[in-house]
Amino acid sequence: MGVQTCLEVYRRDPERVRGLVLTCGSFRSPLCTLYGSDLAHRALPLLRALVHRARWPFRLLWRAVVPTELALRFAQLIEVNAELVDREGMLDYLAHLARVEPELFLRMLAAADRHSAADLLERIAVPTLIVEGDRDGFTPIAIAREMAKRIPGARLLEVPEGTHAAPIERPSLVTEAVTDFVAACARAE
Repeated sequence: MGVQTCLEVYRRDPERVRGLVLTCGSFRSPLCTLYGSDLAHRALPLLRALVHRARWPFRLLWRAVVPTELALRFAQLIEVNAELVDREGMLDYLAHLARVEPELFLRMLAAADRHSAADLLERIAVPTLIVEGDRDGFTPIAIAREMAKRIPGARLLEVPEGTHAAPIERPSLVTEAVTDFVAACARAE
């Protein structure tokens, strides 16, 4: 959702933006490409209806399960590179996620599913760094490559063996690239 938010800020007020760092995300519906399928896109309305009907039990379950070792192991099973991820960093992320209301999270996913900045990419006129894990199943590397191709002058950092959690999996690599990018943007002013 962060990439779509950054692109929308640029669309609405490009004068405020000196550069873009687009990290592990998509310029269009991520639910239509999740693991190479549109199943998440089709299932979301059903999931939202279920959560709405069972709001309190689902909220309790969400808060009890998401910030746990079990959720971490599940994330490692379906997406996160267990060999690279900092366990404590990932558990902190899950604890943060558990504080988000499940209905709000699903509304945000629905908004992301409807959003597209496809029409904007070629008009971006600020330095852009795209960071993407080369094994990201949530927003596949092909989407990042397409953004890099369509945004004039964009630079793409493909994080080796990185997933959707690439900044947590390879923090030094990502931090150095972002730091260098921001410094170059500051020098260009």
